[in-house]
Amino acid sequence: MPCFELSNMSKFWKSIAITLAIALAMQMSGHARAQSTPPTGIQSPITEFGAVGDGKTLNTTSIQKAIDQVASKGGGTVVVPEGVFLSGSVFLKAGVNLHLDKDAVIKGRRISRTTRR
Repeated sequence: MPCFELSNMSKFWKSIAITLAIALAMQMSGHARAQSTPPTGIQSPITEFGAVGDGKTLNTTSIQKAIDQVASKGGGTVVVPEGVFLSGSVFLKAGVNLHLDKDAVIKGRRISRTTRR
C-alpha cells in the first residue's frame, strides 16, 4: 500500500507533491545544477568561425562549423560570447556542449530555403 493516496488529496496538495517529486528527481539526476564555467576540454568560440553578435548577421553556418570542428576533434565545448547571435537550425553532435557566456543570446530565425547560408 502506498504511503499516501493521491486520490484523497486536495488539488493544492497534489500539485505540491508532484512539484516536489519532479524537483527531487531533477536534483538527483544533476539537471538542477547550473554550471558557472564551461566544461574542460577543447573550447571553440563561435566568433573564431566568423560569427558576429550584432543581432543582425545570420550566423547559422559559423555556429555549425564550430560544432562540427569540436565534434571532429573528439568533443568539447562551443562557446557563445556576449552578444546577440541570429541563427537558423543548428545540429549538436555527440560530445559537444554549448556554453553561453553571460549576456550571450542565440536568437532563432526562420530561414527560407532561398536565404539559407
